[in-house]
Amino acid sequence: MHIPPQPGAQRGIPSLTVPAQSPAYPTPKTARAIRRFASQNPPPSPQPEAEQALIPTQEIPSTLRFCVTTPPAPAAAKPARPVATVATPTQPLVPFGYHGSVGPPLPQISFEIVAECPHTRARAGLLHTPHGVIETPVFMPVGTQATVKGLTQRDLAEDLGVAILLANTYHLYLRPGHELIRQMGGLHQFMSWPNAILTDSGGFQVFSLSGLRKIDEQGVVFNSHLNGDRHAFTPESIVDVQLAYGSDIQMVLDECPEYPVSHEYARQSMQRTVRWATQANRHFLSRIAQSPTRHALFPIVQGSMFPDLRRECATALADLDTDGYAIGGLSVGEPRPLSLEVVEATEDILPRSRPRYAMGVGMPAELPEYVARGVDMMDCVLPSRNARNGYLFTSEGRVIIKHARYKDDARPLDPNCPCYTCRTYSRAYLRHLFQAGEILFSVLATRHNVQRYLDIMREIRDAIRSGSFPEYLRCARAASPEAG
Repeated sequence: MHIPPQPGAQRGIPSLTVPAQSPAYPTPKTARAIRRFASQNPPPSPQPEAEQALIPTQEIPSTLRFCVTTPPAPAAAKPARPVATVATPTQPLVPFGYHGSVGPPLPQISFEIVAECPHTRARAGLLHTPHGVIETPVFMPVGTQATVKGLTQRDLAEDLGVAILLANTYHLYLRPGHELIRQMGGLHQFMSWPNAILTDSGGFQVFSLSGLRKIDEQGVVFNSHLNGDRHAFTPESIVDVQLAYGSDIQMVLDECPEYPVSHEYARQSMQRTVRWATQANRHFLSRIAQSPTRHALFPIVQGSMFPDLRRECATALADLDTDGYAIGGLSVGEPRPLSLEVVEATEDILPRSRPRYAMGVGMPAELPEYVARGVDMMDCVLPSRNARNGYLFTSEGRVIIKHARYKDDARPLDPNCPCYTCRTYSRAYLRHLFQAGEILFSVLATRHNVQRYLDIMREIRDAIRSGSFPEYLRCARAASPEAG
Protein backbone atom coordinates (compact mmCIF):
# COMPACT_ATOMS: atom_id res chain seq x y z
CA MET A 1 0.00 0.00 0.00
CA HIS A 2 1.55 3.30 1.02
CA ILE A 3 5.27 3.71 0.27
CA PRO A 4 6.92 6.66 2.04
CA PRO A 5 9.35 8.95 0.21
CA GLN A 6 12.69 7.24 -0.21
CA PRO A 7 15.69 8.34 1.86
CA GLY A 8 18.18 10.34 -0.11
CA ALA A 9 15.80 11.15 -2.96
CA GLN A 10 16.65 14.50 -4.50
CA ARG A 11 14.22 17.25 -3.62
CA GLY A 12 11.58 17.59 -6.31
CA ILE A 13 12.71 14.49 -8.24
CA PRO A 14 10.42 11.45 -8.43
CA SER A 15 11.86 8.46 -6.60
CA LEU A 16 10.58 6.16 -9.33
CA THR A 17 10.60 6.91 -13.05
CA VAL A 18 7.28 6.10 -14.70
CA PRO A 19 6.81 6.12 -18.48
CA ALA A 20 4.60 8.95 -19.70
CA GLN A 21 2.55 6.39 -21.58
CA SER A 22 2.79 2.74 -20.66
CA PRO A 23 2.80 0.09 -23.39
CA ALA A 24 -0.12 -1.30 -21.41
CA TYR A 25 -2.32 1.36 -22.99
CA PRO A 26 -1.36 1.93 -26.64
CA THR A 27 -2.66 4.87 -28.59
CA PRO A 28 -5.88 4.25 -30.53
CA LYS A 29 -3.90 4.20 -33.81
CA THR A 30 -1.45 1.63 -32.50
CA ALA A 31 -4.24 -0.47 -31.01
CA ARG A 32 -6.09 -0.54 -34.34
CA ALA A 33 -2.93 -1.60 -36.15
CA ILE A 34 -2.36 -4.40 -33.63
CA ARG A 35 -5.93 -5.66 -33.94
CA ARG A 36 -5.74 -5.53 -37.76
CA PHE A 37 -2.49 -7.48 -37.80
CA ALA A 38 -3.81 -10.05 -35.33
CA SER A 39 -6.93 -10.67 -37.40
CA GLN A 40 -4.86 -11.23 -40.56
CA ASN A 41 -2.10 -13.31 -38.98
CA PRO A 42 -2.88 -16.17 -36.60
CA PRO A 43 -0.56 -16.05 -33.61
CA PRO A 44 2.54 -18.29 -33.83
CA SER A 45 3.38 -20.88 -31.23
CA PRO A 46 4.34 -19.18 -28.00
CA GLN A 47 8.03 -18.44 -27.73
CA PRO A 48 9.77 -17.27 -24.58
CA GLU A 49 10.58 -13.59 -24.72
CA ALA A 50 14.10 -12.38 -24.13
CA GLU A 51 14.71 -11.00 -20.70
CA GLN A 52 14.48 -7.25 -20.39
CA ALA A 53 17.58 -5.28 -19.50
CA LEU A 54 17.11 -4.18 -15.93
CA ILE A 55 18.72 -1.29 -14.12
CA PRO A 56 18.45 -1.14 -10.34
CA THR A 57 16.89 2.04 -9.02
CA GLN A 58 17.74 3.64 -5.70
CA GLU A 59 16.98 1.55 -2.58
CA ILE A 60 13.24 0.88 -2.55
CA PRO A 61 11.09 -2.09 -1.57
CA SER A 62 11.90 -5.33 -3.41
CA THR A 63 8.61 -5.32 -5.32
CA LEU A 64 9.76 -2.11 -7.02
CA ARG A 65 13.54 -2.73 -7.00
CA PHE A 66 13.90 -2.79 -10.78
CA CYS A 67 12.42 -0.83 -13.65
CA VAL A 68 12.19 -1.92 -17.29
CA THR A 69 14.35 0.23 -19.52
CA THR A 70 14.52 -1.56 -22.88
CA PRO A 71 11.93 -0.74 -25.57
CA PRO A 72 8.85 -2.97 -25.81
CA ALA A 73 8.75 -5.74 -28.41
CA PRO A 74 7.42 -4.82 -31.90
CA ALA A 75 3.66 -4.61 -32.08
CA ALA A 76 3.40 -7.65 -34.36
CA ALA A 77 4.88 -9.87 -31.67
CA LYS A 78 2.25 -8.88 -29.10
CA PRO A 79 -1.19 -10.40 -28.56
CA ALA A 80 -4.25 -8.64 -29.92
CA ARG A 81 -4.73 -6.71 -26.68
CA PRO A 82 -1.22 -6.08 -25.34
CA VAL A 83 -1.20 -4.70 -21.90
CA ALA A 84 1.44 -5.36 -19.36
CA THR A 85 3.84 -8.01 -18.05
CA VAL A 86 5.76 -8.53 -14.85
CA ALA A 87 9.53 -8.36 -15.17
CA THR A 88 12.03 -9.58 -12.60
CA PRO A 89 15.80 -10.09 -12.92
CA THR A 90 15.34 -13.85 -13.46
CA GLN A 91 11.87 -14.29 -14.98
CA PRO A 92 10.46 -13.65 -18.47
CA LEU A 93 7.43 -11.45 -18.97
CA VAL A 94 4.12 -13.09 -18.04
CA PRO A 95 0.48 -11.94 -18.05
CA PHE A 96 -1.15 -10.79 -14.84
CA GLY A 97 -3.86 -8.59 -13.43
CA TYR A 98 -7.60 -8.27 -12.93
CA HIS A 99 -8.10 -7.53 -16.63
CA GLY A 100 -5.71 -10.20 -17.91
CA SER A 101 -3.14 -7.48 -18.61
CA VAL A 102 0.50 -7.82 -19.58
CA GLY A 103 3.31 -5.23 -19.53
CA PRO A 104 5.86 -3.60 -17.23
CA PRO A 105 5.33 -3.83 -13.47
CA LEU A 106 3.02 -1.19 -12.04
CA PRO A 107 4.41 1.03 -9.29
CA GLN A 108 2.70 1.38 -5.96
CA ILE A 109 0.56 4.41 -5.17
CA SER A 110 2.72 6.74 -3.09
CA PHE A 111 2.98 10.42 -2.22
CA GLU A 112 6.11 12.50 -1.85
CA ILE A 113 6.24 16.06 -0.50
CA VAL A 114 8.93 18.12 -2.25
CA ALA A 115 8.27 21.63 -0.90
CA GLU A 116 6.22 23.22 1.88
CA CYS A 117 5.17 26.79 2.57
CA PRO A 118 6.33 27.79 6.08
CA HIS A 119 3.55 30.38 6.43
CA THR A 120 0.53 28.32 5.31
CA ARG A 121 -0.35 24.63 5.06
CA ALA A 122 0.39 24.55 1.32
CA ARG A 123 2.76 21.94 -0.05
CA ALA A 124 3.93 20.74 -3.45
CA GLY A 125 4.32 17.04 -4.03
CA LEU A 126 4.54 14.12 -6.39
CA LEU A 127 1.79 11.50 -6.49
CA HIS A 128 3.13 8.24 -7.96
CA THR A 129 0.47 6.14 -9.71
CA PRO A 130 0.56 3.18 -12.12
CA HIS A 131 -0.16 5.64 -14.94
CA GLY A 132 2.30 8.40 -14.26
CA VAL A 133 3.67 10.77 -11.66
CA ILE A 134 1.31 13.66 -10.90
CA GLU A 135 2.56 17.00 -9.68
CA THR A 136 0.47 18.35 -6.83
CA PRO A 137 -1.46 20.46 -6.03
CA VAL A 138 -3.46 19.26 -9.02
CA PHE A 139 -6.84 20.04 -10.54
CA MET A 140 -8.67 17.09 -12.13
CA PRO A 141 -11.05 17.78 -15.03
CA VAL A 142 -14.32 15.87 -14.68
CA GLY A 143 -15.08 13.23 -17.30
CA THR A 144 -18.44 12.10 -15.93
CA GLN A 145 -19.26 9.59 -18.68
CA ALA A 146 -15.62 8.68 -19.40
CA THR A 147 -15.30 11.88 -21.41
CA VAL A 148 -14.77 15.56 -20.68
CA LYS A 149 -17.56 17.13 -22.68
CA GLY A 150 -16.23 18.87 -25.77
CA LEU A 151 -12.67 17.51 -25.60
CA THR A 152 -10.93 14.44 -26.97
CA GLN A 153 -8.45 12.39 -24.99
CA ARG A 154 -5.71 13.74 -27.27
CA ASP A 155 -6.76 17.31 -26.42
CA LEU A 156 -6.52 16.52 -22.73
CA ALA A 157 -3.38 14.38 -22.56
CA GLU A 158 -1.24 15.87 -25.31
CA ASP A 159 -2.34 19.47 -25.81
CA LEU A 160 -3.40 20.38 -22.27
CA GLY A 161 -1.11 18.04 -20.36
CA VAL A 162 -3.80 16.62 -18.04
CA ALA A 163 -2.14 14.00 -15.83
CA ILE A 164 -5.28 12.75 -14.07
CA LEU A 165 -8.99 13.07 -14.65
CA LEU A 166 -12.11 12.03 -12.79
CA ALA A 167 -14.81 9.63 -13.97
CA ASN A 168 -18.15 9.00 -12.30
CA THR A 169 -18.84 5.59 -10.80
CA TYR A 170 -22.62 6.03 -10.65
CA HIS A 171 -23.12 7.07 -14.27
CA LEU A 172 -20.74 4.45 -15.69
CA TYR A 173 -22.34 1.76 -13.52
CA LEU A 174 -25.73 2.50 -15.07
CA ARG A 175 -24.34 2.93 -18.60
CA PRO A 176 -22.50 1.06 -20.10
CA GLY A 177 -21.97 -1.03 -16.93
CA HIS A 178 -18.89 -2.02 -14.99
CA GLU A 179 -18.78 -5.58 -16.31
CA LEU A 180 -18.65 -4.38 -19.91
CA ILE A 181 -15.87 -1.95 -19.01
CA ARG A 182 -13.94 -4.75 -17.29
CA GLN A 183 -14.36 -6.98 -20.37
CA MET A 184 -13.01 -4.15 -22.53
CA GLY A 185 -9.80 -4.11 -20.49
CA GLY A 186 -10.76 -1.52 -17.89
CA LEU A 187 -11.59 2.15 -18.12
CA HIS A 188 -8.17 3.21 -19.41
CA GLN A 189 -8.45 1.02 -22.49
CA PHE A 190 -12.19 1.55 -22.89
CA MET A 191 -11.73 5.32 -23.22
CA SER A 192 -8.17 5.21 -24.64
CA TRP A 193 -6.76 7.28 -21.79
CA PRO A 194 -3.03 6.86 -21.02
CA ASN A 195 -2.82 8.74 -17.72
CA ALA A 196 -4.24 8.33 -14.23
CA ILE A 197 -7.96 8.08 -13.42
CA LEU A 198 -9.78 8.80 -10.17
CA THR A 199 -13.31 7.47 -9.78
CA ASP A 200 -15.69 8.76 -7.14
CA SER A 201 -17.99 6.43 -5.24
CA GLY A 202 -21.24 7.61 -6.79
CA GLY A 203 -22.48 8.56 -3.33
CA PHE A 204 -23.01 12.22 -4.18
CA GLN A 205 -25.15 11.32 -7.20
CA VAL A 206 -27.15 8.66 -5.37
CA PHE A 207 -27.91 10.89 -2.41
CA SER A 208 -28.94 13.72 -4.70
CA LEU A 209 -31.74 11.48 -6.03
CA SER A 210 -33.75 12.27 -2.89
CA GLY A 211 -37.10 10.50 -3.34
CA LEU A 212 -35.55 7.77 -5.52
CA ARG A 213 -33.31 6.21 -2.84
CA LYS A 214 -33.45 4.59 0.58
CA ILE A 215 -30.54 4.40 3.03
CA ASP A 216 -29.94 1.68 5.60
CA GLU A 217 -26.95 0.22 7.41
CA GLN A 218 -26.14 -2.10 4.49
CA GLY A 219 -25.92 0.68 1.92
CA VAL A 220 -28.32 2.52 -0.33
CA VAL A 221 -31.07 1.26 -2.64
CA PHE A 222 -32.03 3.58 -5.47
CA ASN A 223 -33.92 3.82 -8.73
CA SER A 224 -32.02 4.66 -11.88
CA HIS A 225 -32.69 8.14 -13.19
CA LEU A 226 -32.46 6.65 -16.70
CA ASN A 227 -35.18 3.97 -16.64
CA GLY A 228 -36.33 3.53 -13.05
CA ASP A 229 -34.58 0.16 -12.55
CA ARG A 230 -33.78 -0.64 -8.94
CA HIS A 231 -30.13 -0.97 -7.85
CA ALA A 232 -28.21 -1.25 -4.60
CA PHE A 233 -24.80 0.13 -3.62
CA THR A 234 -22.99 -1.35 -0.63
CA PRO A 235 -19.54 -0.46 0.70
CA GLU A 236 -18.18 -3.70 -0.77
CA SER A 237 -19.96 -3.54 -4.14
CA ILE A 238 -18.66 -0.03 -4.83
CA VAL A 239 -15.11 -1.32 -4.33
CA ASP A 240 -15.80 -4.17 -6.78
CA VAL A 241 -17.25 -1.80 -9.36
CA GLN A 242 -14.24 0.50 -9.22
CA LEU A 243 -11.81 -2.41 -9.40
CA ALA A 244 -13.64 -3.47 -12.55
CA TYR A 245 -12.96 0.01 -13.91
CA GLY A 246 -9.29 -0.35 -12.96
CA SER A 247 -9.08 3.24 -11.78
CA ASP A 248 -5.88 4.29 -10.06
CA ILE A 249 -7.58 6.09 -7.16
CA GLN A 250 -10.96 5.01 -5.86
CA MET A 251 -13.41 6.34 -3.28
CA VAL A 252 -15.40 4.59 -0.57
CA LEU A 253 -19.17 4.77 -0.42
CA ASP A 254 -20.18 7.66 1.82
CA GLU A 255 -23.38 9.45 2.78
CA CYS A 256 -23.35 13.02 1.55
CA PRO A 257 -26.07 14.95 3.41
CA GLU A 258 -27.62 18.02 1.91
CA TYR A 259 -27.25 21.47 3.44
CA PRO A 260 -28.56 22.37 5.93
CA VAL A 261 -29.20 19.42 8.24
CA SER A 262 -29.45 19.13 12.01
CA HIS A 263 -26.41 18.30 14.10
CA GLU A 264 -28.00 15.00 15.15
CA TYR A 265 -28.70 13.90 11.58
CA ALA A 266 -25.20 14.93 10.53
CA ARG A 267 -23.76 12.91 13.44
CA GLN A 268 -25.67 9.74 12.50
CA SER A 269 -24.73 10.19 8.84
CA MET A 270 -21.06 10.72 9.68
CA GLN A 271 -20.92 7.62 11.87
CA ARG A 272 -22.52 5.56 9.12
CA THR A 273 -19.91 6.88 6.68
CA VAL A 274 -17.13 5.77 9.05
CA ARG A 275 -18.62 2.28 9.37
CA TRP A 276 -18.98 2.00 5.60
CA ALA A 277 -15.40 3.17 5.11
CA THR A 278 -14.14 0.52 7.50
CA GLN A 279 -16.07 -2.19 5.65
CA ALA A 280 -14.95 -0.93 2.26
CA ASN A 281 -11.31 -0.74 3.26
CA ARG A 282 -11.35 -4.27 4.66
CA HIS A 283 -12.87 -5.59 1.44
CA PHE A 284 -10.47 -3.55 -0.71
CA LEU A 285 -7.41 -4.93 1.09
CA SER A 286 -8.63 -8.50 0.61
CA ARG A 287 -9.25 -7.91 -3.09
CA ILE A 288 -5.97 -6.25 -3.99
CA ALA A 289 -4.03 -8.87 -2.02
CA GLN A 290 -5.00 -11.23 -4.83
CA SER A 291 -3.89 -8.96 -7.69
CA PRO A 292 -0.59 -7.26 -8.51
CA THR A 293 -2.32 -4.32 -10.19
CA ARG A 294 -2.06 -1.33 -7.91
CA HIS A 295 -4.84 0.98 -6.76
CA ALA A 296 -5.56 3.31 -3.85
CA LEU A 297 -8.79 3.65 -1.88
CA PHE A 298 -9.56 6.98 -0.19
CA PRO A 299 -12.13 7.28 2.64
CA ILE A 300 -14.17 10.47 2.70
CA VAL A 301 -14.50 12.85 5.64
CA GLN A 302 -18.11 13.90 6.23
CA GLY A 303 -20.00 15.71 9.01
CA SER A 304 -21.89 18.45 7.18
CA MET A 305 -20.73 21.94 8.23
CA PHE A 306 -20.10 21.05 11.88
CA PRO A 307 -16.38 21.29 12.72
CA ASP A 308 -16.66 18.94 15.73
CA LEU A 309 -18.19 16.19 13.58
CA ARG A 310 -15.61 16.76 10.86
CA ARG A 311 -12.80 16.34 13.37
CA GLU A 312 -14.38 13.22 14.84
CA CYS A 313 -14.76 11.70 11.38
CA ALA A 314 -11.20 12.57 10.34
CA THR A 315 -9.80 11.04 13.52
CA ALA A 316 -11.65 7.77 12.94
CA LEU A 317 -10.68 7.57 9.26
CA ALA A 318 -7.03 8.33 9.96
CA ASP A 319 -6.89 5.06 11.91
CA LEU A 320 -7.54 3.17 8.67
CA ASP A 321 -4.06 4.18 7.44
CA THR A 322 -5.11 4.49 3.79
CA ASP A 323 -3.13 5.86 0.86
CA GLY A 324 -4.97 9.18 0.91
CA TYR A 325 -8.03 10.98 2.23
CA ALA A 326 -10.90 12.91 0.67
CA ILE A 327 -12.95 15.72 2.18
CA GLY A 328 -16.51 15.44 0.90
CA GLY A 329 -19.82 17.13 1.53
CA LEU A 330 -18.62 20.38 -0.05
CA SER A 331 -20.47 22.35 -2.74
CA VAL A 332 -23.86 21.14 -1.50
CA GLY A 333 -25.40 24.61 -1.20
CA GLU A 334 -23.47 25.93 1.79
CA PRO A 335 -21.96 29.43 1.87
CA ARG A 336 -18.50 29.21 0.38
CA PRO A 337 -16.67 30.44 3.49
CA LEU A 338 -18.13 27.50 5.41
CA SER A 339 -16.46 25.05 3.02
CA LEU A 340 -13.07 26.55 3.77
CA GLU A 341 -13.77 26.49 7.50
CA VAL A 342 -14.57 22.77 7.62
CA VAL A 343 -11.52 21.95 5.49
CA GLU A 344 -9.37 23.96 7.88
CA ALA A 345 -10.91 22.17 10.87
CA THR A 346 -10.17 18.77 9.31
CA GLU A 347 -6.77 19.14 7.67
CA ASP A 348 -4.47 19.04 10.69
CA ILE A 349 -5.96 15.70 11.82
CA LEU A 350 -5.36 13.89 8.53
CA PRO A 351 -1.91 12.32 8.08
CA ARG A 352 0.44 14.93 6.67
CA SER A 353 2.26 12.30 4.60
CA ARG A 354 -0.84 11.38 2.56
CA PRO A 355 -2.57 13.35 -0.21
CA ARG A 356 -5.78 15.24 0.65
CA TYR A 357 -8.54 15.63 -1.91
CA ALA A 358 -11.24 18.31 -1.62
CA MET A 359 -14.17 17.01 -3.65
CA GLY A 360 -16.17 19.22 -6.02
CA VAL A 361 -14.34 22.54 -5.65
CA GLY A 362 -14.14 25.27 -6.78
CA MET A 363 -14.05 28.68 -8.51
CA PRO A 364 -10.63 29.94 -9.71
CA ALA A 365 -10.20 32.31 -6.76
CA GLU A 366 -10.91 29.44 -4.35
CA LEU A 367 -8.19 27.10 -5.63
CA PRO A 368 -5.27 28.79 -3.83
CA GLU A 369 -7.43 29.07 -0.69
CA TYR A 370 -7.88 25.31 -0.50
CA VAL A 371 -4.19 24.76 -1.23
CA ALA A 372 -3.31 27.16 1.60
CA ARG A 373 -5.31 24.84 3.88
CA GLY A 374 -3.33 21.76 2.93
CA VAL A 375 -5.37 20.39 0.02
CA ASP A 376 -3.45 18.56 -2.74
CA MET A 377 -6.20 17.52 -5.17
CA MET A 378 -9.40 19.14 -6.43
CA ASP A 379 -12.04 18.53 -9.08
CA CYS A 380 -15.02 20.49 -10.34
CA VAL A 381 -17.38 20.57 -13.31
CA LEU A 382 -17.26 24.38 -13.46
CA PRO A 383 -14.60 24.74 -16.19
CA SER A 384 -16.53 22.62 -18.69
CA ARG A 385 -20.09 23.40 -17.60
CA ASN A 386 -19.56 27.13 -17.45
CA ALA A 387 -17.73 27.06 -20.76
CA ARG A 388 -20.76 25.55 -22.50
CA ASN A 389 -22.89 28.32 -21.00
CA GLY A 390 -20.63 31.11 -22.23
CA TYR A 391 -18.92 31.83 -18.88
CA LEU A 392 -15.17 31.98 -19.46
CA PHE A 393 -12.36 32.29 -16.94
CA THR A 394 -9.34 34.41 -17.87
CA SER A 395 -6.24 35.75 -16.14
CA GLU A 396 -7.95 39.17 -16.24
CA GLY A 397 -11.26 37.97 -14.78
CA ARG A 398 -14.44 36.48 -16.15
CA VAL A 399 -15.81 36.97 -19.66
CA ILE A 400 -19.54 36.50 -20.30
CA ILE A 401 -19.20 36.06 -24.02
CA LYS A 402 -22.81 36.87 -24.97
CA HIS A 403 -22.41 40.49 -23.84
CA ALA A 404 -22.75 42.93 -26.72
CA ARG A 405 -19.41 44.59 -25.96
CA TYR A 406 -17.62 41.56 -27.43
CA LYS A 407 -19.48 41.74 -30.75
CA ASP A 408 -16.59 43.44 -32.56
CA ASP A 409 -13.79 42.71 -30.09
CA ALA A 410 -10.78 41.52 -32.10
CA ARG A 411 -8.67 40.70 -29.03
CA PRO A 412 -7.93 37.11 -28.02
CA LEU A 413 -10.01 35.77 -25.19
CA ASP A 414 -7.01 35.91 -22.84
CA PRO A 415 -3.76 37.46 -24.11
CA ASN A 416 -1.83 35.61 -21.41
CA CYS A 417 -3.20 32.15 -22.23
CA PRO A 418 -1.21 29.70 -24.40
CA CYS A 419 -4.19 27.56 -25.42
CA TYR A 420 -5.24 26.99 -29.03
CA THR A 421 -8.43 29.00 -28.57
CA CYS A 422 -6.62 32.12 -27.40
CA ARG A 423 -3.84 31.78 -30.00
CA THR A 424 -6.27 31.46 -32.87
CA TYR A 425 -9.65 33.15 -32.37
CA SER A 426 -11.02 36.53 -31.39
CA ARG A 427 -13.64 37.29 -28.79
CA ALA A 428 -15.91 38.47 -31.59
CA TYR A 429 -15.72 35.09 -33.34
CA LEU A 430 -16.33 33.19 -30.11
CA ARG A 431 -19.36 35.37 -29.41
CA HIS A 432 -20.66 34.67 -32.91
CA LEU A 433 -20.32 30.90 -32.37
CA PHE A 434 -22.11 31.12 -29.02
CA GLN A 435 -24.97 33.22 -30.40
CA ALA A 436 -25.35 30.84 -33.33
CA GLY A 437 -25.43 27.78 -31.08
CA GLU A 438 -22.47 26.17 -32.81
CA ILE A 439 -20.89 23.08 -31.25
CA LEU A 440 -17.46 24.52 -31.98
CA PHE A 441 -18.02 27.15 -29.30
CA SER A 442 -18.30 24.51 -26.57
CA VAL A 443 -15.14 22.82 -27.85
CA LEU A 444 -13.07 26.01 -27.91
CA ALA A 445 -14.48 27.42 -24.68
CA THR A 446 -13.97 24.18 -22.74
CA ARG A 447 -10.40 23.88 -23.98
CA HIS A 448 -9.69 27.38 -22.72
CA ASN A 449 -11.38 27.04 -19.32
CA VAL A 450 -9.59 23.78 -18.56
CA GLN A 451 -6.30 25.39 -19.61
CA ARG A 452 -6.99 28.29 -17.24
CA TYR A 453 -7.53 25.96 -14.29
CA LEU A 454 -4.38 24.00 -15.11
CA ASP A 455 -2.42 27.24 -15.40
CA ILE A 456 -3.60 28.35 -11.97
CA MET A 457 -2.43 25.09 -10.44
CA ARG A 458 0.91 25.40 -12.22
CA GLU A 459 1.33 28.92 -10.85
CA ILE A 460 0.51 27.67 -7.36
CA ARG A 461 3.05 24.83 -7.57
CA ASP A 462 5.74 27.20 -8.82
CA ALA A 463 4.97 29.66 -6.03
CA ILE A 464 5.23 26.97 -3.34
CA ARG A 465 8.53 25.70 -4.70
CA SER A 466 10.01 29.20 -5.00
CA GLY A 467 8.87 30.25 -1.52
CA SER A 468 6.56 32.97 -2.85
CA PHE A 469 3.17 31.34 -2.17
CA PRO A 470 2.09 33.86 0.53
CA GLU A 471 2.59 36.69 -1.97
CA TYR A 472 0.74 34.72 -4.65
CA LEU A 473 -2.14 34.19 -2.23
CA ARG A 474 -2.28 37.90 -1.42
CA CYS A 475 -2.40 38.78 -5.11
CA ALA A 476 -5.12 36.21 -5.77
CA ARG A 477 -7.25 37.61 -2.97
CA ALA A 478 -6.79 41.18 -4.23
CA ALA A 479 -7.76 40.36 -7.83
CA SER A 480 -11.29 41.21 -8.87
CA PRO A 481 -13.20 38.22 -10.29
CA GLU A 482 -15.49 40.64 -12.12
CA ALA A 483 -12.75 42.16 -14.30
CA GLY A 484 -12.64 41.44 -18.01
